[in-house]
Amino acid sequence: MPKNKKSTQFDRNLCSTVYKERAQQHSLFDSTKRLNLNDRLSEMFAAKFYALKLSELEQFVDVLLNCDEVPFVPDSRPGFENNYLPASPAARFFTSVPDFIEVVNLLSPRYEYSERITVFIACARSLGLLDIVLDWKKSHVDLPKIDPRFNGATAADIFNALVSIIRHEWKIKKTQAKVDARKKRADDRYDDYLNYVKKLFDHCARLVVLRIDLFYQKQYANDKSISHIREDLTHLTKNKRGKPLIFNSLKGYIAKLEYGPDKGMHWHVLFFFDGSKRNNSSHVHLAESIGQYWIDTVTKGSGDYWNVNAKADDYDKKGMLGIGPINYDDADLRKNLNYIIGYLCKIDQFIKPLFGTKVKLFRRGNYPKLLRKP
Repeated sequence: MPKNKKSTQFDRNLCSTVYKERAQQHSLFDSTKRLNLNDRLSEMFAAKFYALKLSELEQFVDVLLNCDEVPFVPDSRPGFENNYLPASPAARFFTSVPDFIEVVNLLSPRYEYSERITVFIACARSLGLLDIVLDWKKSHVDLPKIDPRFNGATAADIFNALVSIIRHEWKIKKTQAKVDARKKRADDRYDDYLNYVKKLFDHCARLVVLRIDLFYQKQYANDKSISHIREDLTHLTKNKRGKPLIFNSLKGYIAKLEYGPDKGMHWHVLFFFDGSKRNNSSHVHLAESIGQYWIDTVTKGSGDYWNVNAKADDYDKKGMLGIGPINYDDADLRKNLNYIIGYLCKIDQFIKPLFGTKVKLFRRGNYPKLLRKP
């Protein structure tokens, strides 16, 4: 098998961040299934553990697609007939397969997952692995064990079969083309949004950036359709003239529609204001004002919001600040802002809500008009 060159572009850092944040928001796993680790850890730590295993599972599939080695081969040396010699990815991932199976069985059905996760689930199911418990804790002990549930196959045989069928399915289903297409869409959107923000900075030496989550209160969330939340954001962005004190000098916005069991459907929105015309020290209050406008005027009391700018000091201490007042020449803050935009644009490579193919998950404002020449 030739090297899977496109797969080498797999962004492990982004992948890990996506699953970690989703675990913290309790939106990765089916709420009807209790997360536990045989009572070894609390549910909170269990969620983090499983998020880590999802990221590791992505890496597992990526690694085995980038090599064509047989994971385990029998040891032919005299006296070692019951042993196996491991190659990559066997040495790294054999003992993690039981955790991979456990975590995919906990995934929420409300999402579409990455091609790597999807192909693992399909292949593990075809081998009958999703409905059983594999006790693979120590490779040197468990590899030669015969499993009566698989016609006397050893653990090494089962692992080899899993790797083989994943490689086969990936190839015959032309899955890499789907990965490439999804990644290209994300990269193209990211490039467009970076250019959009660059144009905003070309027109404003300083921008005040607000990051707000807009959603509905829990008692109303289940009654709201996708069309409701889309229309409400349109109301907010198009009817802003009715609140000039709040929306004065708004230059643009970027919005991403997502789903979570706690917030239901919600928008992640970045608002960009002209920093030369706004009080830069009041960006937290400005975000609160927009959030209250969402509650009182747009949703008629059924809405709610989360003001991320209120946590700006915490992000600043971590060196991750990319909101609030940002000058045109502030390289660090602009780099962090670009990361925020990249995260919103590229998260769909790993997980996205099942809203349907016709639902647009992204919006942005129009490019600023060209400045007139003097």
